[in-house]
Amino acid sequence: MDIKPYVLRTIANAELEKAFPCQAREPREELVTSVVRQWTTYGGNAGIFTIPIHYYFSVRRRDGAIVAGTEVLPGTLREHLATWGVVERDLPRVAWELSVAQMALLVNNEGVTVRVTSDPRDHTIRFEEVPDPDD
Repeated sequence: MDIKPYVLRTIANAELEKAFPCQAREPREELVTSVVRQWTTYGGNAGIFTIPIHYYFSVRRRDGAIVAGTEVLPGTLREHLATWGVVERDLPRVAWELSVAQMALLVNNEGVTVRVTSDPRDHTIRFEEVPDPDD
């Protein structure tokens, strides 16, 4: 991406302020860093997740200008993770880890380790069982 990092941080902060007004400084800084990293890694696309809503932030150069936008979609983590036997109390942590690292590991109610990953380019969240190394 040919947009300078400090410009991306300014844009990310502005877009996050629209989605999460009055958010505390530390979590905001962590999310800004994540959005900028995702933009540079995923071709101008980033995902931030909450239980009720998924936010997909984009930034592009178009006709010499920088254009940013946010797509808001209904959250699907609760429904998907329920089919994997994940307990409700793990949902906030999973949403946060997907937002800042695009991956979360958790153990479901049957002792199975589940990996959850996100790809903001195509707005997907994937779930898979992590094989037990002893098997």
